[in-house]
Amino acid sequence: MAYQLVRDMRYPEADRYKGPAEVLTAELKGPPEQVMPVMIVDQIIIWFYNTIGAHKGKVMTAKVWADISPTWQTKYKIELATHASPLAWTLIIGAVAALGVVIGLAFITWQVTHTTWGKAIPIALIVVGLAILASTFWGKGKKK
Repeated sequence: MAYQLVRDMRYPEADRYKGPAEVLTAELKGPPEQVMPVMIVDQIIIWFYNTIGAHKGKVMTAKVWADISPTWQTKYKIELATHASPLAWTLIIGAVAALGVVIGLAFITWQVTHTTWGKAIPIALIVVGLAILASTFWGKGKKK
């Protein structure tokens, strides 16, 4: 088996996206190359591209190899590098964090308004301690 690269397509998304990707591989057996030209394989790639796009994914690269050494058949190997949009996870994580902050503030407000000041002092100390702890880690990102 000696596969030859017959198509190597790079889509614009490959230049824009920097992150993890998945590689999808499909192997097909067909009649000799003279009967089923590579144009048919191009149509299969277009089908994959449209199907992945329908599920909110993006195709970055597509490669097709052909093994024409067997006389009565041609073996094709199709490889697609794809990724899915991380936008949904960003929104979900942000919403959960915002909900946690709102619930925390509501709980602290309820505790302060429904307890006597003798019981509220430990709660106030905990809140101040958490604020100091949060401020120490705030802005610890990359420095330019």
